[in-house]
Amino acid sequence: MRTYPVPWGRKDEQLWFQVNWLDGRQDVPDEDYGPGWVVVADLEKGTFDYPDRGKWINFDARPVVGEKRGTLWARYGPP
Repeated sequence: MRTYPVPWGRKDEQLWFQVNWLDGRQDVPDEDYGPGWVVVADLEKGTFDYPDRGKWINFDARPVVGEKRGTLWARYGPP
């Protein structure tokens, strides 16, 4: 997602992500901002730390490709 510049501001790039739990819960979307890109950096390392119900959980992360990616995008799509 790109925030377009306004006369008094600057252009920032950001991405959003949303955690969808296997039990059907969907957390509200969250954003990751540059230049640090903390979430992106973690995903590139194959890990993802995320708070759930007051405690941090560490997940293994890997790209979803092929037909499964399309199926998940159709199910969860953008928020």
